[in-house]
Amino acid sequence: MRPVSRKPTIVYDGAIYHIIQRGNNRAHIYNDQLDKAKFCDLLKETMDMEDYGFSLLYYVLMDNHYHLIIETPEASIDRIMHRVNMLYTKYYNKKYGRKGVLYEGRYTGLLILENSYLQSLIRYIAYNPVRAGLVKAPAEYRWCAHLDIVATKHGLVDVAGLLSKFDQDPVKAKAAYTLLISGDMPVQKNQRQVQDKKLQKRMTNLEAMLFSEIKDDAIRTLVCQRDKTALISAHRQQFAERAYLAGFYVKEIAALLNMTPRAVHYMLEGTRAKPKLMRGME
Repeated sequence: MRPVSRKPTIVYDGAIYHIIQRGNNRAHIYNDQLDKAKFCDLLKETMDMEDYGFSLLYYVLMDNHYHLIIETPEASIDRIMHRVNMLYTKYYNKKYGRKGVLYEGRYTGLLILENSYLQSLIRYIAYNPVRAGLVKAPAEYRWCAHLDIVATKHGLVDVAGLLSKFDQDPVKAKAAYTLLISGDMPVQKNQRQVQDKKLQKRMTNLEAMLFSEIKDDAIRTLVCQRDKTALISAHRQQFAERAYLAGFYVKEIAALLNMTPRAVHYMLEGTRAKPKLMRGME
């Protein structure tokens, strides 16, 4: 997995992102409950628009920053965040009679490729208010996805989509989520950073393999741009096969090649990698 900061360079349909946005100079971006409610309204409004549709899997709103976990059916994360942040900034500046930027630069977007990492991240986000000393447990904080899941508090979160990342059986999934949140020790920031570095190293190694396998710059660029000519498609399939047999995951290959995991899986079915795919080792 390769965490992608500021402007995500790895984008594909169905991608899941951890979005982080902080206030300029770490200043507050929400001054009261109405501000947080307005931000949630803008998220919901954008989510319901056909041109911006996405699923919100998890979130927390703190006074000076927010965390979102967003799943995009189409590669539109930049457009989504631009709309939400732009409209909220306009609202905030008008309400408080101010001008200028509200946020500390562009949002940070980290691509999430593994469910195990997603689950640890959910726990980390849920405990943000606890670590800040605002509450003693995630269930006590109003502006967090945890209440959407356990009590349908706001109706923002795609609860079914979120729980499907734990188990396909809804009952087992809810139990797994509850166990994750109710554990004794929250995930610490340094643990999350270690996971980020390990996943970043895998994606760096995969990218290095691409440069090693495909020397021609023009061909290599087209391989990552969904070019459908026979020559480029052949190079793409050959690289995907070698990368998969070398131990990289379908989702990692898909992210690098700007494809959906399903498309990569289908492409690999006609290669030597098929026996491994059939054993469910993606």
